[in-house]
Amino acid sequence: MTQIDFYILQSESEDSWLRFVCKIVDKAFNRDMVVFIYSSDEYISQQLDKLLWTFSQNSFLPHVYIDSPNQDKHEERIFLSNASVDCLEDFILSKKIKFDLIINLALETPSFFNSVDRLIEVIDNSNRMKDIGRKKFAFYKKEGYEINTHKIS
Repeated sequence: MTQIDFYILQSESEDSWLRFVCKIVDKAFNRDMVVFIYSSDEYISQQLDKLLWTFSQNSFLPHVYIDSPNQDKHEERIFLSNASVDCLEDFILSKKIKFDLIINLALETPSFFNSVDRLIEVIDNSNRMKDIGRKKFAFYKKEGYEINTHKIS
């Protein structure tokens, strides 16, 4: 069964939210995990794309968009995509790439969330995100998943 972790941030800042995601990705990357970062829209994917290259002065996190043409995706370990990409669910469920972790930044729960060992939800402190987080939490709980919650200051 998929392990589900909620990270609840004290900040409402989008920059803090994305920088925290980069920290999670960095930690997973250093553990040789294959990570899929899923967002609701292209804007968030683009912001994260830029930040993954620059968030640390000492390193960068190499990554690709999952729908990038001419990429040998088996060499990559960090993938970005959003809900607007055609056939994304089919690609994930085909397991052409074995993802260890999905970081869900989308406003909804992806239908393929249970196709990996671990799913992370990162919730900022805005009222909107807290409401979305509560709905996601209730969904996973109703489906019988054990949920770990981590409050980040």
